Amino acid sequence: MMAKRERLLMDSGWRFKLGDVAQESGCDGWLKAGGFSEGGPGPQLDDSKWRVVDLPHDFVVEGEFVQSPPGMSPGLSTRLMKFLRSMHTTHGSLPVGVAWYRRKFRIPRRDLGKRFYLELDGVFRDCKVYLNSHYVGANLSGYTSFRFDVTDILNYGETNVLAVRVDASEYEGWFYEGGGIYRHVWLVKTDPLHVAPWGTFVTSEIQRHGKKVSALVTIRTTVANKYIDDAPCRVTSTVVDAEGRTVAQADSAVDVPAWDETEINQQVEIDNVRLWSVKEPNLYRVLTTVKKGRRVVDEYETTFGVRSIRFDADKGFFLNGEPLKLKGVCCHQDHAGVGSALPDAIQEFRIRRLKEMGCNAYRTAHNPPTPELLDVCDRLGMLVMDETRLLSSSDEYLSQLESMIRRDRNHPSIIIWSIGNEEVFVHGTETGGRIAETMRQHVRKLDPSRPVTLAMSGGFGEDAVSAVDVMGFNYQPDIYDDFHKKHPKKAAVVSECSSTLCTRGIYEDDAEKGYVCAYDVNCPRWGQCAESMWKVVANRKWLGGIFVWTGFDYRGEPTPYSWPCISSHFG
Repeated sequence: MMAKRERLLMDSGWRFKLGDVAQESGCDGWLKAGGFSEGGPGPQLDDSKWRVVDLPHDFVVEGEFVQSPPGMSPGLSTRLMKFLRSMHTTHGSLPVGVAWYRRKFRIPRRDLGKRFYLELDGVFRDCKVYLNSHYVGANLSGYTSFRFDVTDILNYGETNVLAVRVDASEYEGWFYEGGGIYRHVWLVKTDPLHVAPWGTFVTSEIQRHGKKVSALVTIRTTVANKYIDDAPCRVTSTVVDAEGRTVAQADSAVDVPAWDETEINQQVEIDNVRLWSVKEPNLYRVLTTVKKGRRVVDEYETTFGVRSIRFDADKGFFLNGEPLKLKGVCCHQDHAGVGSALPDAIQEFRIRRLKEMGCNAYRTAHNPPTPELLDVCDRLGMLVMDETRLLSSSDEYLSQLESMIRRDRNHPSIIIWSIGNEEVFVHGTETGGRIAETMRQHVRKLDPSRPVTLAMSGGFGEDAVSAVDVMGFNYQPDIYDDFHKKHPKKAAVVSECSSTLCTRGIYEDDAEKGYVCAYDVNCPRWGQCAESMWKVVANRKWLGGIFVWTGFDYRGEPTPYSWPCISSHFG
């Protein structure tokens, strides 16, 4: 009997209310565990008059543009009012706030005994999750994916009420960020014996024998056992190519202790391997099967690609042993007319358009992206600098970093991890160096196969520079040569540059209309024009490449004009 896992998309049929909802005693589970909550979390709340929305959903983009943040008291000091108005403008001049989402669903009684995980790819931000009046948990970051085991509090054979409170009234960045459940939500059903969440890690080593190319593939699989007894099982990893043909297989017997996890390491060899590259993004899949006795209890799929990467201090970046200059862009996730809640088709549209103009690399500025973006980059052949939100070694931010690494480390498109952006008050200090080193060691423990960088703009302290594998320059091309002479063994990449100002299709400046000439002649005081900056990088073999600010225009940071402009001119 086959017992396949199911991953159920929960994007449709949500009830939405902008603004807070009264919460009665016990809503967070501090007084009683469940059945005591009223208001937003409670199943008894009548939400029939709430709006019906489908996910992904960004409620902030639905607002009206205003010059000043709502509720700004005239009694505030002039300095504070100026600061608040500036913050509001850089975030796109759209009001933020609190909102609630609720959804009802049913689980058949026959599924009692299965395990259920609620997975949220991204909620902006500071969200609290409730199920059937039970407080399930919270997630602070608006950019990390997270999950909860909800097995015990589901109603089997009856209606379940899922409620999510979102508080987007505080910012994480200085750009438009949106608000709401702006990425997909899933309900995953498994047997108690199953591959753990993000439980596979596939790496490969290219082996050349004359003209023949093979790959030694290492597959690490973590199996979780939620049975009350130890579970002997067999784990089979089958590698298939793009046509679905089996090219390698490994089989292992393992005994997983009760309510515990075990990692299985397997190695297989792929003959005549097809390498992943920007021109030929060949992909493979590992099909993981877990058997308990004769019964298949779980099947899990992992997409990967075989390729080698190297940043060289003298010769730049190499993909599969061949030199390749990175021609990259930095991108926020906001898209014109849509906000932060991008349908999957727009993710693909963006990458295709970038490739059409000659781009081969993408920096996720300045936060972990949605998983679907990385899937597209794998499939279309776009190299990625995957960036965590903040340079910090606190438990909270290390957990966010770990979430990004574990979720994303099988994507062949990712060539480097970035542990922060322009932390100018920190990365030039001894403290910054210690923080960067702790983060790098955390990354190495989770993924030793990729280098670590930090996008730095000024304050290049020796401690932070030595704590990263690849130096990341933001702007300041005048210092590149001196840095290279001082650190001849440090590989480097231009992690951000240019910030050229232009309005597509407009060929004269017009401040009244908010237009900037598109002749590549305007840039802010910190930036450079695109052509001149490319020459700097192209003429220095030791620089791995360039990430231009930005691939697409985005809301917020209106430059060079302020209100009533509400978007950038960098795209």
